[in-house]
Amino acid sequence: MSNARLLAAEGVESHVRAFFEGHSVEVVDYDLGPEQREAIADLRVLVAGPGPAATAGPI
Repeated sequence: MSNARLLAAEGVESHVRAFFEGHSVEVVDYDLGPEQREAIADLRVLVAGPGPAATAGPI
């Protein structure tokens, strides 16, 4: 991954973690198979879990 792409990926991950503060955020390396791997070799998926409001129960 080039330095520019690495900085961009770090920026996106930082933004997602800040936006979903209080949620678990998991980084998943996603493999689309050999043909797509070349086109988007650095694809990672950020998965945000339910946050505090979803687990707090009714108000």
